[in-house]
Amino acid sequence: MRRRLFPAGLGGVDAALRDGHDALARRDFAGARAAFERALAADPLHGAAHVALAELDRREGRLDAAIAHYRSALARLPDEPGLVASLAGLLMDAGDWDDARFLIERASGDSPALAAARERLARLRPPAQD
Repeated sequence: MRRRLFPAGLGGVDAALRDGHDALARRDFAGARAAFERALAADPLHGAAHVALAELDRREGRLDAAIAHYRSALARLPDEPGLVASLAGLLMDAGDWDDARFLIERASGDSPALAAARERLARLRPPAQD
């Protein structure tokens, strides 16, 4: 029996997030998107719902939409190193090296996710154009 991330009987945002994660487990991406969007309708600033939608958008190649969702999540949780690292990675994928560098440089802490983002930035950043 699969363990649930959210217990049964929850309402509102939590229920929508649970439904979205259950849909993801079934590989029902449209159902997951609908559930995560219900969570945002209930709480437009909910960080976890923005992250979930960002990951769906990233998976579908919609980097601009994914970046927007990560920015919304960071507005709510500005010091979360995993969010900073994920957004920086998307920005690098989109070619926005300066914004990625800004995010990484202002981030505090030494989490593994931030360390990996810093290493990727140092390794892949194209040389400055003079």
